[in-house]
This record gives sequence, structure tokens and C-alpha cells, in this order.
Amino acid sequence: MSDCLTCHRIGIWNTEGPTLITPCFNCAKENDFLTTNGTIDGILECSIHDVVIHLFEEKYESMKQSKEIIPSVNNFNCINNVFSNLNIERTDLQQYLTNKIIPFWNSLGSLPTIQENDHNHEINHFRNVFIHQWIDDDNYDDDNYDDNYDDNYDDNYDGESFEYKTNEYKTNEYKTKINECSEILYTIMYEKDGKMDENNYLTLMNILSNIYSS
Repeated sequence: MSDCLTCHRIGIWNTEGPTLITPCFNCAKENDFLTTNGTIDGILECSIHDVVIHLFEEKYESMKQSKEIIPSVNNFNCINNVFSNLNIERTDLQQYLTNKIIPFWNSLGSLPTIQENDHNHEINHFRNVFIHQWIDDDNYDDDNYDDNYDDNYDDNYDGESFEYKTNEYKTNEYKTKINECSEILYTIMYEKDGKMDENNYLTLMNILSNIYSS
């Protein structure tokens, strides 16, 4: 059995064993996603798209913290800088990034109208495209990717013909936020003797505020 608290909380288990079938995302990542993509919501295993976008988000935050990228209202190259520095060990994941995500992003052309002092306009647009509006392709096959890509990719795509899955996105977003709350409360109860510090309180209030306002 896994010693990971997150796996115990949201991992996908065969209850007859019990045997861990799908570990949490971080445990899957530590194993280079060799046997599984991991799970984020405790319900389904992550798709290839989920994994690549999650790894991109982690790289973006890492480069932002180290000031390798500095998002600002006048900066339009942060996303491409992250693309250039994101190398994924597993071949099909790297191919999905290189052959699908990057070309699709580059096909979108100019960004939407930028609001005043919106320093996160680039990453917000990226999330809007690849999380909020994306239709995941469950039939992605890296061995035949070039053929599939040529059949499905529209060089004249204007960025306005997405099929929206807003309700499904919001449901998954709520589940993720609730899982974050559960993890914090679990840590407080079992690792901090039931004592909530200021950081835990502020984090919980921020998550709950986001749920309320979304």
C-alpha cells in the first residue's frame, strides 16, 4: 500500500485488495508517468492532455518564481519561453506538446483585448484555450499522430469556433478546489494536532471565496 496521504485520499483503489490502481498526480510524476498518468480528482485517470497542461502549469510557476519569465501587460512571450524550456521524459507526452499544443497555440494569432494592468493576460488566455474550452481527444495515438493531426487541424482556425464545455469544466474545478480544502483539513487534523495556523486559514478562505464567486 502507498504511504502517500494524497494517494490515500484521492487515489483510485481496488477496494477488494485494497490495491492502488491509479496514484495521485505527483506520485505518478515521480515515476515519470511510466505506468499511469495519475489522478487529480480521484475519479478518473488523467488524460494525456491533462498531464501535459499540468506539467506546463508547474513549469510556468517555476520559471515565474525564478524570474526566468516576468509576466506583464507588455510581455507577450512568456508562454513560448515556457514551451522552449519544458522537456517531458515520456515520448508520447512530449510529442503531444510539440505536435499539438504548441502549433495550436501559435495558430491563434493575436491575443484578445488586454485589460489595463492585466499582467496575467497571457496565462489566462492559455488556460481559457486549453482548460476552459478544450475538447479532449481520447483517440490521440502518438504512433499515428501526424496523420490524425493533418486530418483534424485547420490552418485557417480563427480561434472562435470552440465547442464549449463550461459546465463540465466548472464541475471539475469545484472538485479540485474541494479536494484542496480536504487535504488542508486532513493535514490540520492528523499532522498538526487539529491546530489551524494563519496560512491554513487564509488558504482555505481563498479557496472557498473562489468557489463562492465562480
